[in-house]
Amino acid sequence: MSPAHFAIVESSIAGDRPWLRMREVPCPLCGSARRSKVMEGPDWYYELPGSFVVVQCAECGHAYLNPSPVDEDLALCYPTGYSAHRSGQAETAQVAEMPAAGRRPWYLAGWFRMIPGPRWLYRWLTDSKSQFVPPGPAGRRALEMGCATGDFLLRLNKEGWKAEGLDIVQPVVDVARARGLNVLLGDPTSVELPRGVYDAVFGWMVVEHLPRPRQAVQQAFEALCAGGWFCFSVPNFASWERRLWASHWKGADLPRHLQHFTPSILRTLLVDAGFVDVQIIHQPSFLYWLGSQGSRLKAKNAKSRLGETLLHWFYNNPPLWTYFVFGPLAHLSAALKQSGRLTVLARKPVEERP
Repeated sequence: MSPAHFAIVESSIAGDRPWLRMREVPCPLCGSARRSKVMEGPDWYYELPGSFVVVQCAECGHAYLNPSPVDEDLALCYPTGYSAHRSGQAETAQVAEMPAAGRRPWYLAGWFRMIPGPRWLYRWLTDSKSQFVPPGPAGRRALEMGCATGDFLLRLNKEGWKAEGLDIVQPVVDVARARGLNVLLGDPTSVELPRGVYDAVFGWMVVEHLPRPRQAVQQAFEALCAGGWFCFSVPNFASWERRLWASHWKGADLPRHLQHFTPSILRTLLVDAGFVDVQIIHQPSFLYWLGSQGSRLKAKNAKSRLGETLLHWFYNNPPLWTYFVFGPLAHLSAALKQSGRLTVLARKPVEERP
């Protein structure tokens, strides 16, 4: 089957949740049609109808959703209320610090924060290493792929960057534009990007959503100026979390995550595109643990209060005590290179390859 050919699998409407039109696709990285099934499950989080299959390419080893939504239906994967599209839901973990009554807890009091040991421990436990902004002078130009409502773009502008964004969902693009941000509608392979102008291209938990990741990475490379940074994050399909929670694993997020990367696949993809100085950082994060177990509990018992609580913490940031309980384990998982979330940094060479 050629890459241009696809067969529509389903097309229907079930209440306010659409059936996605799906197509058979070859491997998005190498084009091979040889694959085997590694995972199948429903949309546990937003309940889009259908069952979704992840396969692994027999040639290059990349895992991807197949059948995959047609391009015209990709925006339907993100219903109203999708967590990453809510303003204020930046990927950097923010601890729920203030109690409901608004009184500052003792561990956030000024006198306590002045003590060096607890202050260091607090920062160590809550630093998820989920985002990286290259240092440098003000006035540099940046592009964020999948910018949603623009929280990260606002941060960049505040730090002196000239930031622009892309997203495929019209309502969140409208919100970002209403906030005064320069945001285009589309993905990196459907928008004409200028060449060699950006000092950094960012994509926080975005590349796994793209139907043509190899072309998107190449577009990022071409859009960067010499020495520019490509900084992004993705779930780690090679982690123990994925094996434990299977389709309930939040990093799978069927059917929104079209690509399922491993560190070795990412490194090869970036090097093939021309990037150098590739760094893959395992995030010391336990957020997927909460969301995944909450999903599993809710699937077994729709009235599970613990499941509801875990999912609420996942989407709305967990209380501080969870960082003391799970934070050291998350750091251990990252040290063993088994974290479920990866931050990836790469640079365009200062001098072009011959």
